[in-house]
Amino acid sequence: MIHIVFCSEHTDSLSSVKNIVVDACSDINCTYLSFEYTMDMLDYINTARPEKCAVFFLTNSISNGLEAASKANEINPMYRFNLFCPDCDDVERLFYKGISYFVKIPFSSESVIRAVEFLKRFYNEQMHKSLLLKSKHGIESIIFSDIKYVMSDKRKVIIYKQTEESAYYYKLDEIEAMLGAGFLRCHQSFIVNMEMIKAFVPEGLILTDETFIPVSRKKYYAAKREYLEYITDNQII
Repeated sequence: MIHIVFCSEHTDSLSSVKNIVVDACSDINCTYLSFEYTMDMLDYINTARPEKCAVFFLTNSISNGLEAASKANEINPMYRFNLFCPDCDDVERLFYKGISYFVKIPFSSESVIRAVEFLKRFYNEQMHKSLLLKSKHGIESIIFSDIKYVMSDKRKVIIYKQTEESAYYYKLDEIEAMLGAGFLRCHQSFIVNMEMIKAFVPEGLILTDETFIPVSRKKYYAAKREYLEYITDNQII
């Protein structure tokens, strides 16, 4: 379970952020807590010490945000600290202080959703190595290495695994954000596990089981380069 903690003295903005985050996290197991004061928030995470924790911190003062992030980072450097602030004077200093994601105030719904996608990607890659997807059966876990490719089909995506396929009500962009490195968006409708690629051919690529996957003309050379970088540890030879 991920503990998602909100903290802001601006209750109206906090409520807006919380609503967006809760909606965007409906497909993963989370618990939500809200705090008006920074010390109360820090006391909670220091006492509870949840294994997985993400903080959404809203402030008008960059110094307050940096101080809170630094203290949260001291409690557990794996906690994800999302800072919402009108100004950022030094991007490098943000990440040095332990801030995982920065959103400029005033914020849009899209910027908050991107922060959530970044959070999901982190836990998928660093903690689970699997997709956590909502289905009619509840929350399903799909191990990355089992995925051959993902295809969009109208309002659904179909995930093709080694021995079966399953459909889910997600957008392909959402799945792409959760998969991260090791997967190639080669077409508007396809994402491929690069471990499954056998060869690039005209107009597409061949998987190890001989499945043909189309590659869009605009993406062909960029997709081929990304694959070569992947198999040579980001060194083109």
